[in-house]
Parts: sequence; C-alpha cells; structure tokens
Amino acid sequence: MNKIVIIGSGFSGTLTAIQLMQHQTDIMLDITLVERAKFGRGIAYSTPFAQHLLNVPAGKMSCFPNEPEHFLNWLQNKNPDSQETDFVSRQRFGDYLNHCLNEAEQARPATAHFQKIHQEAIAIQPSGESYAIALEDGSSLSADRVVLALGNSPNAIPNFPKSPFYQSARFIANPWLTEKITSIPPEADLFIIGTGLTMVDKVLQLQAQNHRGKIIALSRRGLLPQAHDLTCKPLIEPFGKHPTPSVRELFRQFRAILAKGENNWRSLVDGLRPQTQQLWQDLPEPEKERFLRHVRPYWESHRHRMPPEIAGQMEQFIETRQLEILAGRILAYQESDNRVEVIIQPRKQAESICLQVDYVLNCSGSGANFLQRTDALVVNLIKNGLIVPDRLGMGLNCLPNGCLLNREGAASNLYTLGPPMKGLLWESTAVPEIRQQAKTLAETLVNSLASQNRMAQAGHTAR
Repeated sequence: MNKIVIIGSGFSGTLTAIQLMQHQTDIMLDITLVERAKFGRGIAYSTPFAQHLLNVPAGKMSCFPNEPEHFLNWLQNKNPDSQETDFVSRQRFGDYLNHCLNEAEQARPATAHFQKIHQEAIAIQPSGESYAIALEDGSSLSADRVVLALGNSPNAIPNFPKSPFYQSARFIANPWLTEKITSIPPEADLFIIGTGLTMVDKVLQLQAQNHRGKIIALSRRGLLPQAHDLTCKPLIEPFGKHPTPSVRELFRQFRAILAKGENNWRSLVDGLRPQTQQLWQDLPEPEKERFLRHVRPYWESHRHRMPPEIAGQMEQFIETRQLEILAGRILAYQESDNRVEVIIQPRKQAESICLQVDYVLNCSGSGANFLQRTDALVVNLIKNGLIVPDRLGMGLNCLPNGCLLNREGAASNLYTLGPPMKGLLWESTAVPEIRQQAKTLAETLVNSLASQNRMAQAGHTAR
C-alpha cells in the first residue's frame, strides 16, 4: 500500500485529501489526514461568529478548479436565493468544505483507503525512503509521502519593542483564541496591533459581544483594507505577456495605466492576479526585498479587501469614534495594576504620545518566518534539516510542485502547498491558487508513487 499522510486539515490539507480520493489511478492509496483541531475547518473557518464573512464572493469560492460554480450550487441547494455576489459566512464555507470531504470519502474508489486521525504530529524521522511520524499520544505512523499542510503561521509577536509586557495577562498574543476575546469586559479600552483583516474580524467580534469600550488600532502606515466593488472587471494582461523584472518599472506602468482614467485600480489589481506568481518568480531577490520594504503594505491593503457591508460597518465605527485608526510605531509599554500605557511614535510626527488602555490585542497578521514558530513539528523539522525557511522569511524552500528541499538543497518526499509556498510564489494563500495546487499535488504524489512502484517491480523482476 502506498501511504500518504497529510498533516493539517484546514483548506489546503482537506483539498489535498479530496483530490487524492478523486484521482483516477490503478495503484492502491492509503491516505491519512492528521489534525489536532477540527477537520475541514482550520483557523479561518472555525470561527463561531456569523459576522465573520468570506472576503471573496460566493461565485469565486469553489473547491474545484474545473467546477467554478460548485460552491454556489451547494449554497443554492441550501438557499435558492443565494447569489454569486454574496459574501457568506466563513462558518458556512467550513460546512461546505466538510461536505466536500465527506462526499469524497463516500465516493472514493476501492483503490483508496482513507482515515482521519485526531492527533497532533510532533516529529518526523526519515526511515529509508519512508518516514516515521510521531504523534502526541506516543503512537506513530509510517508514510511513503508526507504533505505538510501547515496553513498560515500564528500571528507574529512584534520584534520591537522587546518587552516583558508580552508575557502579561493584559496582552492577547493569539486573536483566534475565542475564549480570550469573549472574556474581555464590554467597557474595556483596547489597543490593537495591526489594521488589516484580522483587526477587522476582531472589531466585528467585539461588536457582536456589545463591546462599549474604545478601540485604537495601529500599524506603521495606518492602512485599512479596501472595499470590494463587484462592478469592476479584471483587465486582461495589463502589463503585457513579458513584464519587466523591476519593481520600480512595474509600478511606473501601474500608475501610467491609472493615469489614463479609463480603469479602476481594482480592475488592474485583479487583472494582474493570473500573472502574479510568474511576476514574483521573475524578480531578482533584491527587487523582491525592495517590494517587501516599500510596497507590500499598500499592495496587501488593496489586494485583500473587505466585503462592502463590512467596510460600511467599519466606517460607522470610525465615525462614532468607537474605533480609531493610527499610523506609527510602538515605543514601549508601561503596565500598572489596572491599566497599560502604550507609548507610540505617530507617523510623521516628532512627539510621542501615551495611550491608556486595558488590553493589547495582537492582530499583526499571520507570521511568515518559520524560524519564529514554536510548534513542536516545525521546530523538529528545522532542527533536523528536513525543511528550510526561505531567505526572505516568508515560507519554506521548495519546488513549484510543492516538493520541499532539505538542508542540502535536495528534493525530498515531503511536500507542502498554500502559505508555506508564499516565498516562492507570493500569491499562494487564497482559494484559486490553493485549489489548483491541491489538484497538481495529488497528481504529483500519485505519479511519484506509481513510478517508484514500477522501479521496485523492475528490480524484483531483474532478480
């Protein structure tokens, strides 16, 4: 039996399991999905709050690249009034993802065995051409191929200032620990690190809890995510087939297109989507670093947008002064028995200011640097040289098909997809890219095992 173990059952891991069960092959497959939390959910779709909506309309959220209306059809079976332009709850999308997994399991061919194991994988040890995977309960699994569907890393704690306050009970490092958020008193004043989509989610969650205290959110540039406008249509190859590998020139062209006044910036950003991965791979490393230093916050606030109704709610919170958005950086924290004083340096201002709050909530966005991760499996894999963080600190060294490279730079039988490939591909965290990666990865895994079987059979025949 050809054993494939998938570690992680968020969107990436679940889709990989589905694609493997649907793949037409003559070889026997033993597929195991390992997950420490809820299967088919991940962080994104585990939220219990209906206010947390998908940031993409329903018509673009199918799990299958060859069936673009699959999710919409599922929705309309539940509610005939559903439209392709609807922004539905992430909880509902998690229901859909579980439906797809269950359907694939029930319809799998006789050549595919499938099991789910509710455990945390804590270590992987090579054993010849296979692997031994240690689980938290002391048991282990063997695998011929391993898929590390690690998803987004936990929110990174800011590097500066290095403060003992980050160990305080008044500092909430992980905004996705629901019980931590629900325990915040309604009248408490909050300081939020970050002004992106995570901050938006937490403000909505707090409002659902009838929060009355003041909320202040800060990022270096104070940029909120932009709102979707579904009337805008993507431009086709706005930069032509062979764009220049220069960040400065690319954005000169970007501004020149907008200066003509014929197109909305959303049309241009969305039109670049099919080219983004190739654009990124064509950039020399110094150009990638230049993009990350100077352009990344502006790009991400325009690329990763809010549903229009959520944008309207955020505007209302700001107008009523319950929410204040600031640009600047944190200088220090001073904690007393009752409050926290956050000292910040506002952007383009000479004088620092002091803010008195009750709690500080970290919404700085998912961490990309694997060297900063503390989960046992990642620490083990890096220590043993089985995975290597990329030089940009954005993901893992791998090939375009997801094959991971070890410390010696050699290809292995460990694979990944989704966010760990961001350093290589840049655009690797959203549904359209991940669903295609899952399909391609399933084909790669099956072909690799079939080839190995043929070689083993040829060797046996020769003897």
